Amino acid sequence: MKKAKPILTPAQKNLVEHIEAGNRTFEPPCVPTYEDIDHRGDSFHDYPTYIKHWESAKPGGWEIRILTENGLHIHNLRWNKYKRPNALKSENKK
Repeated sequence: MKKAKPILTPAQKNLVEHIEAGNRTFEPPCVPTYEDIDHRGDSFHDYPTYIKHWESAKPGGWEIRILTENGLHIHNLRWNKYKRPNALKSENKK
């Protein structure tokens, strides 16, 4: 004789899935190596003496300033084809 499958409510089914998900082992995301990043065209910077950072919105992207024990590093991140739909607050004051 076959055993009947229990009928679960959506809340019970969600609880069972949650418990089963907690029983699985966690695999951390893969950290790309320098070679992987270089083939994609992205850049990677490691600042072991990091102190603080600031982000500033610009019309065509972002400016990120990173303060380390060795000095200030400025990165200008620009979008190729995208522009902000609205003016920034600092541009409105002009």
